[in-house]
Amino acid sequence: MVCTLGCLVFLGLVGFVPQGMSPGVGLAVLSGYPARTVAAWPLLARAAAALALVGLAVGAGRQVRTVGHGPKWRARSFGTAGGVLALAGSLVLWALAGPLVVQRSAPSRPLCTDGVPKICVWPESRRYLPELRELAERAAALPDGRFRVPAQFAEEGLDGRELDRGNGFVLREGEVWEVATAMAIGTAAETVPLSCGREGAGQWELIAWLTARFAGHGVPASVHGGPPGVDQEAVGRLVAQPEEVQLAWVDQRLPRGGDCG
Repeated sequence: MVCTLGCLVFLGLVGFVPQGMSPGVGLAVLSGYPARTVAAWPLLARAAAALALVGLAVGAGRQVRTVGHGPKWRARSFGTAGGVLALAGSLVLWALAGPLVVQRSAPSRPLCTDGVPKICVWPESRRYLPELRELAERAAALPDGRFRVPAQFAEEGLDGRELDRGNGFVLREGEVWEVATAMAIGTAAETVPLSCGREGAGQWELIAWLTARFAGHGVPASVHGGPPGVDQEAVGRLVAQPEEVQLAWVDQRLPRGGDCG
């Protein structure tokens, strides 16, 4: 029980698995996004520290058990001192080895959908391509002249830019909803001029509508939260209405053509 509580305190203070590129001791990297990979030297440094710690525990435990019993040579502390030195050396290597999780080099030819807009993903995400093609088709089907949809959307890391900066989308737990959200944010940013302001309630409602429109349905049960002040259920019902009803709803929140004047 003491060890369990101690582990919980340790994990709460220093973290166990790095979240993205943020610091963490990184002793249990079990899964992650394809834009990240495990570096070899930091992994070896952590393995060396684990082996040194095991050796120290075995040596110290043997000394404790043999004090006052058995041959005197078994009680000598040479093994314990060596274990301490090995552990200290491995911890130095650990500190110098750098982060365990690093950014992965992007492939020269990522997998992409056809047409415009184009959605590109890592090879590991190929199973999502059929759903992403549907998202791209719905984005291309937006009324001409009303919205400006970016020509390409890419999964995080494919453009080579630094991770954790909002560059690209991620596929979480088998859901493409976040892809639709990233597409909606990009489309709203291109459609609404900066002079109109991009933080008002109308902008958030537009993003929510575009997200549901691209996804083809309202927010799924597995996704929680959303834009502030937006009735997600009402937006989900709206995308099932005829086109003219949806565009009238959009016109009530944003001037036609994005004109702020």
